[in-house]
Amino acid sequence: MTLRTFRRKSLDLLSREWLFFTALIGLIATSFWRGRLPAMHWGDLEPIWLLWGLFVSIRGIERSHALCRVGHFMERLPAPGISLVLLGFVLGMFLTIDVALVTLVPIVFAMGLRGRIRVLLLASFAAHAGAALLPFGTPQNLFIYYHFQPGLIEFVRAVAPLSFALLGLFLLVGLLAGVRVETPARPGELQKLAKIPAMLYLLFFLLVAAAVLGLLPAGIVLLPLLYAWAVDEETLKVDYFLLLTFVVFLALASNVREMIAPWFHRGEDIFFLSAALSQVISNVPTTLLLEPITIHWRSLLWGTNVGGFGTPIAALANLILIRLYRSYAGTTEGFMKPFWLANLPVLLFGAALYYALRHL
Repeated sequence: MTLRTFRRKSLDLLSREWLFFTALIGLIATSFWRGRLPAMHWGDLEPIWLLWGLFVSIRGIERSHALCRVGHFMERLPAPGISLVLLGFVLGMFLTIDVALVTLVPIVFAMGLRGRIRVLLLASFAAHAGAALLPFGTPQNLFIYYHFQPGLIEFVRAVAPLSFALLGLFLLVGLLAGVRVETPARPGELQKLAKIPAMLYLLFFLLVAAAVLGLLPAGIVLLPLLYAWAVDEETLKVDYFLLLTFVVFLALASNVREMIAPWFHRGEDIFFLSAALSQVISNVPTTLLLEPITIHWRSLLWGTNVGGFGTPIAALANLILIRLYRSYAGTTEGFMKPFWLANLPVLLFGAALYYALRHL
């Protein structure tokens, strides 16, 4: 490998995984300042172990082409804009925000929609709203649920007003947008469904989700990992840099929590701080940073989910959406301006809703 090639690959890696390297620099700097490395225990890393199991299970479902079949069915329904918003919400709720986006983007590009960008943004926003509703819908939800252990019913009750208010907003906009399909996808264009892998990985997903809820031991994650290793190694190719980023941010959060803990006591402080920090460092790192220093888990839950709207880096899912759009459209030209114009009002709507409900 020549020096020029090494330099180019290094710069590519830095540009793709800037969040990891930023966190690593922060960890090194805070460790020097404190004079010691943070202490990490298995209990700190167990949520990341569960995330690994979810990622592998989701990738297996994706590779079975089951979700594309669902999308083809939705395409034949009336009011495709409404159908895609509902599909995004359901996929986000049950199969996480990442797999919802991985599924929605190719479906939208295959459907020949008029106003494709508008529909894609609405469907992806709905996936955010659906993913916010359950503990395993987003990584920040999983970390909050695991750390505070509020119980499933209490968790859903806390975030349901946000989730369903956003769904109602997106359904209304989808209805007013008047979206229609101009060139429907033909059945022959769909890839063959792998029924047995689809059912197995769905079962694995449900088992790992049960472990997230505390109904099964965390060791259940070994099932999808061992199956993928023995039968389908391609499914093991998940985003390991993302998992490693979570580990680094856990360690960084341990270092800095004593530095900022005395400043924030009220729930409103945590909501607005987490929503604002998410715009700069993304909502998952914000969760890892703030959860050890607050008892206001509801405010943190709302703040990090509302804070996922806004800037491209407010949520890792935003970066995934932009990457996926570029891979299908070849460029992000014409996409980023609508992205900004659509995200900022949703961010303000979520903040206003939180403030209104707190002061009723």
